[in-house]
Parts: sequence; structure tokens; C-alpha cells
Amino acid sequence: MASSMDHQFQYSRMTKVMDGDDHVSAGFEVVFRGSGDDIDDNNTAIVEESSNGTYSRTSVGEAYHWSKGMDGNSTVNAVTVLEEDSPLRETRSDPFKKPRWWREASSLSVIIAGMIAFCVLITIALIIQILVGAPQIVPHAGVLSDDDECSRMGLELLKGSSRERVEDATSVDAAILTSLCLMVKNPHKGGLGGGGFMLVEEQHKEKAHLTEINFREMSPADTDSSLNVSKDQISRAQSVAVPGYLSGILKAHGLFGKKPLKFLFEKAAKLASNGVSVNEELADAIERLKSDAIPDDLTALLTKDDNMTFLNGNDTLRQPSLAETLLAIGRDSKSFYSGDVGRALVSTLRDLGSKISLNDMRNYSASVENDVFKLNYRDIQVAATGLPSSGPVLLSTLNMLKRDGNHSAFNNATYHRIIEALKFSYGYQASWADGSDVKEMLGSATSTDRIRSDGVYSFDTYAKGVQPLDLNSGGEQHVTVIGHDHQIVTMVTGIGSSFGSKVLTSGFLMNDAMLDFSWDGKNPTYDPSVYTPSRSNYIAPKKRPASSMLAALLLPNNTKCGLYMGFDAHAWTSAISSLVQIIVRKTTGADTQSSVDQARISQTMMPFETFAEASSNSSGLVSFLEGLGHNVTTATSLGVCSALRYLEGSISFYGDVRDRDDVAQIF
Repeated sequence: MASSMDHQFQYSRMTKVMDGDDHVSAGFEVVFRGSGDDIDDNNTAIVEESSNGTYSRTSVGEAYHWSKGMDGNSTVNAVTVLEEDSPLRETRSDPFKKPRWWREASSLSVIIAGMIAFCVLITIALIIQILVGAPQIVPHAGVLSDDDECSRMGLELLKGSSRERVEDATSVDAAILTSLCLMVKNPHKGGLGGGGFMLVEEQHKEKAHLTEINFREMSPADTDSSLNVSKDQISRAQSVAVPGYLSGILKAHGLFGKKPLKFLFEKAAKLASNGVSVNEELADAIERLKSDAIPDDLTALLTKDDNMTFLNGNDTLRQPSLAETLLAIGRDSKSFYSGDVGRALVSTLRDLGSKISLNDMRNYSASVENDVFKLNYRDIQVAATGLPSSGPVLLSTLNMLKRDGNHSAFNNATYHRIIEALKFSYGYQASWADGSDVKEMLGSATSTDRIRSDGVYSFDTYAKGVQPLDLNSGGEQHVTVIGHDHQIVTMVTGIGSSFGSKVLTSGFLMNDAMLDFSWDGKNPTYDPSVYTPSRSNYIAPKKRPASSMLAALLLPNNTKCGLYMGFDAHAWTSAISSLVQIIVRKTTGADTQSSVDQARISQTMMPFETFAEASSNSSGLVSFLEGLGHNVTTATSLGVCSALRYLEGSISFYGDVRDRDDVAQIF
């Protein structure tokens, strides 16, 4: 065995094993410094690295070893290097007895898994808080209607629920309460004896998740289809159709409502019992009514205690009979169509010559439609109620303007194109048999009808051999609600013309919707051999006549984020033309308030006449239109159209300068 001596070695790192006469290393080049040998019988020396960078002998297995001995020149021919100060330690148990997942798991893996689990739990807790917890920030909401007090009543319902729980009251609840309030404040424009239409947009669901509720009045089962008298020969009772208002309210509440109906009807009943101040609009309607022969019971409602002096502005209108009816419906909603209220209604009408029966009342049901008519117009989407409403007229007009393509700016030529598009669309309305005709029109990329830029066509071109529809207007009112529950609701209700049929029963006025049908001899102005009555709107049993009313919403195009807008638009022809002009102005760069306030035009088919607000003539509009062949009449004002807008979490009201009675309440 070689003698034992201390030797020193210097070393440097290498990247691979080197072969040669002087050294072979696995990671180190080792050079002998010193004299003597320190080689055991296996030609192996054991060394340990010292603090000064040299090696000295130590016990086997604790440091480095090499093999194949050393030569007399003090060089290593072959070296095998072991790791210095290995972190491995002798174990006291067999690690392979533990589960594989435990052996493979590191401390870092455990930390990461724990953090992921923690994040998942926090996320679930936040979702639960958002869905069922009280809101941390008071949500925003807005209510727009024809009357400030009614808008406030609807908003207070939403404000009360926002302080507690969102589910306590929905936007539809607020719309119902606001509408009931309007029934009390404006009995000449709508109520239990009428009908209407509603659109509900649910923002938190997939894009354009719209629901339409159609509660238009319906003709009795015993309706005479062979009617051949003039419109003026129809009696008040014969003009009444089966009312749909309450059925629509019940349908909407069943789908979207939360507050008990009894609660909503009791609030309206209290208002009717205590009395309301006569507003300017109702005072004007009463003044116009004085010249008509009106029934004694309606006279009693609209006069003071002497039963002779008609109510004026700021007088108090009390309606105890209506309050009793509202309370009865609140206790039992079936009382209207099949109970005591319904029986009293039918009895009153049949005594006056109506054909409405209790079976007609029992069989009435509002309809629900999810395939709502929509039109993409530039960067917005316009949704509107379908037939028998006038919503398709609005969409048809915009569709024709869209095809025309000339809408980079709003000028006198734009007014002309709008008038022409309205004429064509009113002509289409008289011929649409059902919704499939409307869809075909909206989906068609081409049309034989073209707007002339240099003039107008004859009446025959627009009417196409069909008498234009002669529809009542003036007895309708709107409600739009944008709530914190991500619902946007717009509804229009009415009883036809102002004060409807003037038949009063159980405290509310009945409609005159039967006069909206077409029939032979209705309008002697038209020669039936040249212009036939509308076949699609021809009078028939169990049928809903065409309506001048419509409900419309503006929505974002191809997304859920963006502009939402609802309206309060009064009067048939001016309402449609007003909406068209606001939309066109808005999409050509005007701000919303300017779009609402700017001068407007309107078009009617009976008479075939164009109307322009006097303020529009500052740009020479009247002479421009007359030069193209339009028959123009100037007017001080062409209806009122206010707007309620939702954009990026903010709700804004844009009141029409023509009538500041339209007020939205916002919080």
C-alpha cells in the first residue's frame, strides 16, 4: 500500500470529461502539487477541498475520489469527481412507502394549490354577494311618462327596492304602477277600458333579448263582417272592442313582476279616491269636449259639485268609482274579465247596443312574442312592436332611408326623403296581411319603390289601389322605465281617440277601437272601385284592428354595450315621423337634445298632406318642399317626443321643448 502523505491539488472547472496522458476528469482538472504518494491499494486517494482552494486527504465517501493512481510526475491520469458537501442525508424511513402524489408534490406545488383554492372561494363569495346581497352602490334608474307625479311614483317604487333588495320591485312593476297612475291623472287617454303594447329588453341576457306583449283590443265574436255604413253612423257602444289593458298588465307582471298586484292597485286606488289636480292637458281635452254631446255620467265626472261647471286647470278630480274598481281588481284580478267588474261592464255596453258578451271578456288573452321586429340602422338597432301596431311603419321608413343611402348630413333634402319614405310605408301598412309580409319587406335588399330626389309621385303610386288606414289617435300615453334590474321597459296604452267611446262604466272610459277597422262605406272620400278597403284590416269577429300606437326602443348594434333609448311620443303620424327624424339626426352626428328639439315635419295620407313646423322655415324648407311638389301646411307644433337614454351606466332625460309636461324622474 502506498505511503500516506499530504498532497495539495489545484483545480479548475471543465464542461466535459477530457481524455489525455496528463488528466482525465468529470468536471475538474486536478494537478498534483507536492511530493510523495497518498494512494491506497485500489489506487484511490481521498481528498477534501479546504478553505484555501487546495485538497487534502479525508475519509472515503465524504468528498472527492479518483482512480488509476498517480505517476512520478505528480499528475493525475484519471479522475472521477463526486459532489462536494452533498445535500443528501440518510433517511430514517422508506420514501417509496408514501403515495406517489405525496412523493411528487413539492412545497411550491402545495402553496400554489392553496392559493388557487383561496381565489376560487373568494370568487364564489363575490358572485353570491352580487346576485343576492344588497347593492354596495345605489343603482341608477329612470322613469319617463306623460306626467311628473306618475313618473315620480314609479321611481319611488324602484328607489325603495334599491335600498333593500333589487328583487323587491322590477322595472315592469314600476311601469305598471306608472301606467295606473296615468289612468287616474289622464282618464281621457287610457285605462282599463283600452289596450296597448309593451316591449321589455333584458340587458343581462343574450343580445337583444326582447319580449313583446300585445294587448290590443279585440272585436266581439258576434261582429258583423258585412258592415256597410259610414264611420259617423257607428254608435258609441258599437265602437267599443273587448279591452285588453288588464290582460296585458297581468301577462307582464306574471313574466317580470315581483311586487304584489294588490299593492300596486291599492296605490292607484288611493290616488283616485283622494283626488288629483287637473293638469293642463286634461283641462284642454275637457274644453274641446264641451262642444260634443256627452253622456250624463261623463258630465258628472268632469264637472264640479254643481254638475254644470266643467273642471279647469288645478281643480281637483276625484274618481271614487274608479278607486273601488281598482281595489276590487287588486283583491281578485279575475273580477275584470269574468267577475263582478266584467259583468257590470257587459251589462252597461249591451244596454247601449254593444255586441260584447261575457264570453268575449272571458276568452280575451294578451299575446307574447319573442321574435320582435328589429332593424339595423347605421350604428344602432331599432326594435318596434309588430302588427297590428304601427311599429312596422317606423321600421319600413327607416329601411327605405337606409336603402336610399343619402344620410351623411341632415338638411332640407333629408326632410324630403323622410316624407317620401313615410308615404310609401303608410301605403304598405294598408296591405300587410301579417308579420311575414313585414319581415319580407325588411329583409329585401331591393325594391321597385325608389325615392325621387327631384320630385314626388302621384297618390296612386303610394296607395297602390288600397284605401289608407283611417286610425284613431289622441287617446294614448307612454311609459318608459330603465331600472337597476337591467330591464328596459317601454309601453304604450290608449283608448283610441280622446275620451274613447265616451262610454263610462265602473269609473273608467271604454275604447272606440272598432272604428280602426276597415270596411265598405267607412270613408266616402274614396271610390271603392278605385281604392278598395284594406283586406288585411277588414272588420271580422275575434280580430285585433290596426292601431296607430307603437312602442320602440333603440339598442346597441351587435353588442350588449352601448346606447339604449326609449321614448314618449304623442299622436300617430307625428309620433312616427318624430321618431324617424330623431333617429336620423342622431345617426348623422347630432347630439340627443338637439335631435329631440329640432324642427320637424309630418305626413298624413288622409288627407294627403305634408305638415311642417313654422320654425323649420328659417332654412327655406317650406318653399323647398313645395318646389318638389309637396302639399305643405305649416303648424306651430307637430306632437311631442321626449327620450330617456341609458349609456355606460348613466341615465339621462331629454325633454321636448314643445311640451315640458313630459318629465322623467331619475336617481
